[in-house]
Amino acid sequence: MESITWISLIAAAYLIGSFPTAFLATRMLRNSDIRKLGDGNAGAANVYRNLGLKAGLAVGSIDIGKGALAVLLARALMEGPAVEMAAGLAAVTGHNWPFYLQFRGGRGAATAIGALMAFVPLVAVSIGIGALAILYLSKRAVVALSFAFVTIPLVTWVTGSDLPAILYVIFLPMVVGLSHFASLRRVPHVPSQAGQDRVAQAPEGQ
Repeated sequence: MESITWISLIAAAYLIGSFPTAFLATRMLRNSDIRKLGDGNAGAANVYRNLGLKAGLAVGSIDIGKGALAVLLARALMEGPAVEMAAGLAAVTGHNWPFYLQFRGGRGAATAIGALMAFVPLVAVSIGIGALAILYLSKRAVVALSFAFVTIPLVTWVTGSDLPAILYVIFLPMVVGLSHFASLRRVPHVPSQAGQDRVAQAPEGQ
């Protein structure tokens, strides 16, 4: 019975993570496929660049919620950190490789942040506030995310967490990093919609 519950939770976490937030938002707001805009990534950052700040924040918030929901669901239905770790990883996997979109999704940063916030809430939330401040000052999401993903394992270790938890908060950001690397190698650059509009409006000869 416990093994069935495990399998069901992991499957549910994958389905939660694979909810295609960026794809649906772009389809509803612009009737476009987000995978054909910008860098081709079906995530909040690409939505922000092509649809604007409000859409990007909305998509990012939902994607964070997906990771947190998967971990909290596992915690509510079973005891022990192992199932929470597996659920968080399954949610990130679903976000990055959703079967709804032929396994071509986002890169998992927001969903991983949500999973970490639920798994180590005091550490992740406090560092998340610092990351938001860095994002506000630098205007660069990659800088804020790098700060969060590097700092969370360090603080988790300093605060005396056990080894499995430390390894997990190291491993999950590594999955995000690998998905970034793989997507950059796989997907050619696609001009943003704003860039396409500027080209279309430019006079001939420019």
